[in-house]
Amino acid sequence: DQDTAQRIMMTGSDKKDTTSSDKRRDWELCEFLLKEKGILCIPSSPFFSKERVDEGASDEFIRIAFCKTDETIENAATKFQEILKSLPKKEEESRLLVEEKAEN
Repeated sequence: DQDTAQRIMMTGSDKKDTTSSDKRRDWELCEFLLKEKGILCIPSSPFFSKERVDEGASDEFIRIAFCKTDETIENAATKFQEILKSLPKKEEESRLLVEEKAEN
């Protein structure tokens, strides 16, 4: 549900009590996207050094494979747009930053 998506994006966990989460934020988000939206993404933490992961550097990224059909990519893009539209206003600012970076 959208509350879960918001919790993962803001806290890094789909659990209401975030104090006991053992998973990285990128893993939590990828798991949510697969289970709830049918979008398979790749956690970024395996691509970072252990030190950078421990610093939280990988928490802000997920990887998306584009070696798919146009139809699959368009379907995923639509699902991502639905998620972004449902986020609170504060997340709207983050979305704009992401779009700006994508344009450059």
